[in-house]
This record gives sequence, C-alpha cells and structure tokens, in this order.
Amino acid sequence: MNGIESLRAFVRAVDLGSLSAAGRALGLSPPSVSRIVRSLEEEAGTRLLNRTSRKLALTHAGIAFYRQACEVLRAYDNLKDVIADATREPQGVLTVHSRVSVGRYFLLDAIPKFLNAYPKIDLRLWLSEDVPDLVDNRIDVALRLGRPNETSFAMRQLSPGVKPLLFASPSYLRDKPPIQKADDLLGHSCLTGLREGGPDGGVGVWQVRENGVVRTLRVRGRLQASDGWFLRDAVVAGLGIGLLPGWMVQEELRMGTAMPVLPDIDIAPLTFDQGVYAVFSKTPKVTPNTRVFVDFLVETFRTHEPTILEMEKAR
Repeated sequence: MNGIESLRAFVRAVDLGSLSAAGRALGLSPPSVSRIVRSLEEEAGTRLLNRTSRKLALTHAGIAFYRQACEVLRAYDNLKDVIADATREPQGVLTVHSRVSVGRYFLLDAIPKFLNAYPKIDLRLWLSEDVPDLVDNRIDVALRLGRPNETSFAMRQLSPGVKPLLFASPSYLRDKPPIQKADDLLGHSCLTGLREGGPDGGVGVWQVRENGVVRTLRVRGRLQASDGWFLRDAVVAGLGIGLLPGWMVQEELRMGTAMPVLPDIDIAPLTFDQGVYAVFSKTPKVTPNTRVFVDFLVETFRTHEPTILEMEKAR
C-alpha cells in the first residue's frame, strides 16, 4: 500500500475509533489496518495510537500526525480534482455577459475561433449595458469596463484600457461657443448613456479631474442612449459632445469626422479606471468551461494590446 493510502487508513481508523471499522470502510481486514498503523509508527519513530480492546486514543505525537495527515489528504484529493478538471473536455452551456461596446470591438471576430476550438461548448453571449447579477442570471463569466466592486467573485484584468475620450464633430463645434474648461460643457449638448434603471431626466454624470481634484459634473443633452455605438454615430452626426472609450472613435478621429475636446483634462463617465476585467465565480475549482473561456479572453485581449497602447500614446 502506498503512503497516501496508508495515511487514509490511519485517519479513517481515528475518525471511526476502531481498526475493524476502518477496515470495513476501506475493504481491508483488521490485521491489515493494524500492520499499516505499526508501519507508520515505525517510520515516525514513536507510538501514534494507544490501542485497547474497546477504543483507540491518539498520543501527543499522534495528534500532530493526524492533523498533518488530514492536510496531506485534503491537498492530494484537491490535486486529483484539479487534474480531472484539466483533462475533462469542456462541454455544455457557457453563459457570458458583456457590455455591447466591449463585445462588438473585442469579441466579434474572435468568438468563431473559440467555438471551433471547443466544439462541445454552446455559448450564450448576453450583450447589454446593464450590470446583471451573476448568480441570479446564472452567468459564468462577465466582462466589466472599469474595476468591478463584486468582491465575492474572482476577477482578472484583461486590459488596462484607454482613457475615455471627449469628442465632437467639426460641424457641431463650428457654430457653438468655445470649450476651454470643463465647466464650459454645461452650456453644450452632451450625449450620455442610459444606465440600469431607465431614463434619468436627460442628466448625465461625468467625473472631472483637474489639478489633482476630482469633482462631479452633471451635464445635459437632448439625447441619451443605452448603446455606445449609437452615441458615437449621433456625435459624428453633429448632435452634441460624447464621452466614449478611445477605441470606439479611433477611426472617426483618423478620418476627421470627429475631433477631441479638452484632451488635456481627465474626464470619465463614472470611474477613471477604464480597464477591462473578467469576473467569474470564486471557487476552489474553476469549471473547465470558465477556465478555457477566461484563457481565451486573455489571449484575445493580448492581441489587441499593441493597438490599445498606440491609442493611449496618441492622446
């Protein structure tokens, strides 16, 4: 019998209080269990159990040995589970939530590669601007823009992201008052996103950081929308000023259909952290589906990183 199984027989005998009971539980004869215990005592160089006809009692050395044996067995059994999960083929339904903008920009072209690599996974990709509860909605992995506050879940940063960009079309800026400081935005049409909970009276909340001081700026505009790409197109059409991640407007800036506004001032929709994060269940054993999808996300965002870094340098 190997060392692990010898430890298991010893622990079972202690837990059941009997060599005979341990033998029955493990399919061994009482003499076999007794020999195992004697062998462990010989290796330890001391008595571990005081045995009588009616009960077993741990010695002082036996107490320490029992505790360490339990830890070793737990670690070994966990290791077996990890190996089993690693070798088990991912299969079944995988539910993923993402902001619409993040999903369209980062995942649209990469998803076919993932599905081809894991033909037994059925992907349910939920795109919305809301932040649904992972447990209530049985979501396996969620992509978050900005550091999540879901401390009861595991989290992995996929990308540091790009600072939000305040921008407008040349046609809008041509006939409007100049914008030289953040407060000037209060006199302009600022197109903002709709958050979970529905319309909020046309008021958008932006965070402004000037001279090391962060304050809230409540802006207004004639249009609010729950989709960032719709807002981008509305800004390009001359309806107002928008605030979106730089990767959503890079092509418009290159073509000249959009121009940066107040590029030297930090302005963010809710948080200055614009990183992209994967959020998933915090359990000792991550399911194979979740594990391979998070690995896929890491690789996908790594391919975008050079472009993101260039966008950040260009600001």
